[in-house]
Amino acid sequence: MKESAPYLRYPQQKCAYSLARAATEELVLAANRHSGMLTGVIRPCTPFGEGDYEHLAQVIVQVENGNARFQVGNGKNLFDYEYVENLVHGHVLLAKALLRASSLPQVSKFERVDGEAFHITNDEHWFFWDFTRAVAAKLGRPVQREEIVVIPKAVGLFMAVLAEWILWILSLGKRQSNMTVEAIKYSTCHQDSQY
Repeated sequence: MKESAPYLRYPQQKCAYSLARAATEELVLAANRHSGMLTGVIRPCTPFGEGDYEHLAQVIVQVENGNARFQVGNGKNLFDYEYVENLVHGHVLLAKALLRASSLPQVSKFERVDGEAFHITNDEHWFFWDFTRAVAAKLGRPVQREEIVVIPKAVGLFMAVLAEWILWILSLGKRQSNMTVEAIKYSTCHQDSQY
């Protein structure tokens, strides 16, 4: 996705997190050059690294539970991941560039960073499910191609709806299923930042 791509709004985008990020980005960029402040936006892709208790931890749990052999969708959806130090480095570079721009009377449009959004990535595009299988291999649980069980996306979505409702009913709304519609959509969408 290019930095200039338009924001998706409801109803095309239903994820509250994504809607909140888009609204926040717009506010930050709109504040650029007001009251002497320069702003820019970092758009990270999926980070991983030491102390990662979100994405990588979830992948490890799936591997440990023997689920690395399951794949929802055709497996051709590209994802961009980034090592967390690269994300931090991107923030530092943007901060330095904004400070430099604030001290210069005029910056050419080719050097300008304020009011801009930047994708941060390792520039190593992975097929989503290959990343999970790479983690499985590093954990000593490799998955051979012939072991992969492909679940069509429509079937995965149906299973997620059932899982969400059944657990909601059984727990009287107190628990959320590990298999969610949002997770199925996330794991089957194309998130390569280059397109």
